[in-house]
Amino acid sequence: MIVLVCGDLTQEPGHLKPFGEGRPSQLVEEIDYYPLAKDFFENYVIPLKPVKIKGAAKMSSAFWKWRDDYFLSVEDTDDQQINVETRKKENRDEEVKTMKFKEFVKIYNHSEYYMVDSVPKFLSNDVLVPCPLQCKSLMNSNLVETVMWYSSGGTKSVVHVDNVDNINCLYRGDKSFVFVDPSKYRNKVDLDRLDGSYSSMDVDSVDYVKFPGMAEVEYYHVHITAGDCLYIPYDWIHQVRSYDSNIAVNVWWKHGVVTEGFDYTSCNNPCNTELTLDKVNFIGLEDFILAFDEIKQMLLPIFETKDNVDIKQFQRYILGDHSDVLLLDAVVMSTINKIFNILDSNSDNRFTKEEIDVTSDQILADIRKLFASLENRFESMRDEDKALDEVLPPKSDDDLHDHDLHVEL
Repeated sequence: MIVLVCGDLTQEPGHLKPFGEGRPSQLVEEIDYYPLAKDFFENYVIPLKPVKIKGAAKMSSAFWKWRDDYFLSVEDTDDQQINVETRKKENRDEEVKTMKFKEFVKIYNHSEYYMVDSVPKFLSNDVLVPCPLQCKSLMNSNLVETVMWYSSGGTKSVVHVDNVDNINCLYRGDKSFVFVDPSKYRNKVDLDRLDGSYSSMDVDSVDYVKFPGMAEVEYYHVHITAGDCLYIPYDWIHQVRSYDSNIAVNVWWKHGVVTEGFDYTSCNNPCNTELTLDKVNFIGLEDFILAFDEIKQMLLPIFETKDNVDIKQFQRYILGDHSDVLLLDAVVMSTINKIFNILDSNSDNRFTKEEIDVTSDQILADIRKLFASLENRFESMRDEDKALDEVLPPKSDDDLHDHDLHVEL
């Protein structure tokens, strides 16, 4: 969405300057080493607050081992294929090449090539699962993907958002991140590409005429060096630059899994320094994205006999024959109503198949989060009163169980 601002924007500070310059800014909070899981989630993840975690990456052997000669000496990797971007200044329309990992290591210092791919299996035992994520209930089907970012430096990402939470750990070089808080400035940053997941603005020269809302935002800045990690909150608008020979690994996990009242007794305390990436399962980014389509497919059967759906019909579709009983719970009522209001994009107190068809991935991510919180509430209600098993929607073994809630109208 383009935001119209009065006045000569070409005279505003930051016009035709790099993303992050010319506007008020503040620094991201910094802490030393990983906090306990409870402190991490309650102080940063749940309130969606970025934080720099100094020294945390040094807990992984990757910090000490990952040199080019080490990569070239690892056995049984001659045929390992990786995806490589061909320009350091990100352009998501550019070709992505596939090449052998060792071939990349030999040439990346003298090219624009930039590895962006899953951490190779033969290196995954060098990277520690971030200590606050070492919770059984979180690691069970909620870790999405881990990605290795490897270049000779000078990379520049587009301005974008991610539909996941993220810990990014740096093992070589330096990185700078610029954030914009979406809760304050979502409608000022024009994410005009691919269903609102990134922007076409030039990160080296932000044009206020084309992107007038940028003349009104406030930035958060953070610089990390090798050995540091950074928590990047779900849905926060950000842009990244790298400097010097550079290797980072991020771990993505589903947002909304840990909420208020989460049982932290399943979390490792102290941190298990032997728990590395090769010992846990990741859903995979493709399957995670597929979940958005599954949400659409879950909702479409409601239109087999109807052209549009009101709130009462939607409640019964999701909750079944005992919807009246379940809606006595304030959390269930509130969550169902929030989902309905998101789907009812034109606020006419009903939604149609057409409204679902045009729902963006970003909005589907929000709906997915609400379904996950609804399922968590059902679990809490079962624990509080076993008799509710008769009226609650059945539990599913599917890790994307939220799309199995509905029943026939």
